[in-house]
Amino acid sequence: MKGMAEIAGRYLVDAHQIRFISIRIGNSIGGNEPNDARHCSTLLTPRDCVQLFSLSVDYQRPIKYLITYGTSGNTDGYQVGFMDIGPAVEILGYRPKDNLIQTHRHLGSSEK
Repeated sequence: MKGMAEIAGRYLVDAHQIRFISIRIGNSIGGNEPNDARHCSTLLTPRDCVQLFSLSVDYQRPIKYLITYGTSGNTDGYQVGFMDIGPAVEILGYRPKDNLIQTHRHLGSSEK
């Protein structure tokens, strides 16, 4: 489904010169607390979600077609595995406020 929407978005940009931004959301559980270690790398917290979508709606610069992942910071850089939020950071100006890997390291250890 997402692939079809992104292809349709590309067509609309080319045919009608509209702007299309696709955000591939990693994981959104409706809160700030990850359920397990995997969620620490993929979670998009509500406040980061609001920022990312607000920037996308308000975006007016030259790039008309953009696909990016949507997660909170969740790393020491911009990429965890395949979920590269670099385009959101560099093009949209996204600055995640939450970094669940740094604040929830205990989920991946035997200590709780």
